[in-house]
Amino acid sequence: MIDLKGNEKILIIKPSAFGDILHALALLDRIKTAYPNVSVSWVVNRAYADMLRENKLIDSMFIFDREKWGRKRNILKTFKESKKFIGLIRKKQFDIVIDLQGLFRSGVITLLSGAAVKIGLSDSREGSRYCYNRVVTVHDKKRHAVDRYLKVFDLFNETANKSSDISFPLYWNDKNDKLADKFFQDNKIFPSDTIIALNPNSRWQSKCWDSENFAKLADLIVENLGAKVIFIGGPSERSGVQKIIDRTKHKPFNIAGKTELLELASMLKRVDCLITNDSGPMHLSVAVGTPVIALFGPTDPVKTGPYGKGHKVIQKDIECSVCFKRFCESKKCMALITVDEVLETLKTFLRKKNEIKNSDSERLNAK
Repeated sequence: MIDLKGNEKILIIKPSAFGDILHALALLDRIKTAYPNVSVSWVVNRAYADMLRENKLIDSMFIFDREKWGRKRNILKTFKESKKFIGLIRKKQFDIVIDLQGLFRSGVITLLSGAAVKIGLSDSREGSRYCYNRVVTVHDKKRHAVDRYLKVFDLFNETANKSSDISFPLYWNDKNDKLADKFFQDNKIFPSDTIIALNPNSRWQSKCWDSENFAKLADLIVENLGAKVIFIGGPSERSGVQKIIDRTKHKPFNIAGKTELLELASMLKRVDCLITNDSGPMHLSVAVGTPVIALFGPTDPVKTGPYGKGHKVIQKDIECSVCFKRFCESKKCMALITVDEVLETLKTFLRKKNEIKNSDSERLNAK
């Protein structure tokens, strides 16, 4: 047990990736709820810094440029950059450093941080475990990433907030909301409309449901549910998304590459459901409270699926499932997921949502 006085300076090292950073916000929320006067800083990759820039629970950020620590760079330049970066961290005189990345670079930062308490997880890799003086044991290999990170809190307090809801505190400004407002207004999408977001993208080829399926699904959603369909994605994914939309009859909206992360968060908060491959936007949707239908193949939803209740994972139980291969010629596990199956799951989702809405309305009227 680490006896916190409540005025310590803590550094969380979780530079990437998109979904993992969102998962780690649960630990941030738990620490700040129990110890509001603790100062928390964060090491984050430049690509994801905007996601944390408005966060009221984070006092400062250290922007980590992974390329400047790359193996192919000049060794002298790498040494100078890393020395400068670690110097900035040491200057802050942190009491506690929590390495949630668990890799060689993050372990080195932890070791050289100057903090008295250096925390990491027992399943950390690349030798980083030897950089810690407090190791959090993670017994269950099937534990979700969120629950792995929350195990760190047990070092600070064995009883506080154990039964509290888990949340992923995201903050954005009025500008993000206004940009989202403008998109809905310009495209005549109203609060009374059913809005479905589709994310056909993922960093792994093996995790992607066939693009033709997404095109068919988009049309069926419009024809069967009268809903508005919005495709999302990053800048590099915009052309691929447009090719899917070109195959559709009803021409859904394409906002891929047109939104910053926090603007996308504001937009996802307003949709009724996100249908997605295993990807970062899946976790963003969970964080803002929007239900998810997640299409899984080679990865394990128990470890990295949409966290909490109210979401649905569709995954086929076949002999080679959960292989963790980034590339697969057949993609059999994803090919077995049918358009009709996803559509019926969505219909069930929306039916239950309407039942809850009607029940709440009746309860209010009764009062």
